[in-house]
Amino acid sequence: MNWKWISIVAVVFCMMRVADAGQLEDGTAAHDRGDYTTAVRLWRPLADQGVAQAQFLLGTMYENGKGVTQDYGEAMKLYRRAADYPGYAAPLYALGSMYAKGRGVTQDYVHAYIWYNLAATSGDYAGGMLRDGLAKKMTPAQIEQAQEISKRCQQSKHKDCG
Repeated sequence: MNWKWISIVAVVFCMMRVADAGQLEDGTAAHDRGDYTTAVRLWRPLADQGVAQAQFLLGTMYENGKGVTQDYGEAMKLYRRAADYPGYAAPLYALGSMYAKGRGVTQDYVHAYIWYNLAATSGDYAGGMLRDGLAKKMTPAQIEQAQEISKRCQQSKHKDCG
């Protein structure tokens, strides 16, 4: 095994992650000053490379129509891609909200509950609160169905979420 080559690859990978972080931060700074077009321009390549935080942030831009034409369907796609990364609760919460409000999808409390529950189990306090509040609008059968799908979804690392 060529350890020198492995070391070089590791250094390059770390440098790429630092560059990604810088680009994320620059995009966030642009967003915070209201320069949404620049934020989108900085985040899009990262989202295309599979950076979950960039996918989520770009999804929020599409959901809210900032720097891009509002497109709930595109927001859903980006949130769904970002949701595939374990431990990242933000896109799970966002998917729950999209289903609860019927944005980009037919309003569906069962699926909203599933995504809020997944966010809660990833450590998102708001996801748990929203899940519990949503449960008050659901029948016991809907809650049971959502809990069963949520378990399968967790076991499959979000691949079996319906």
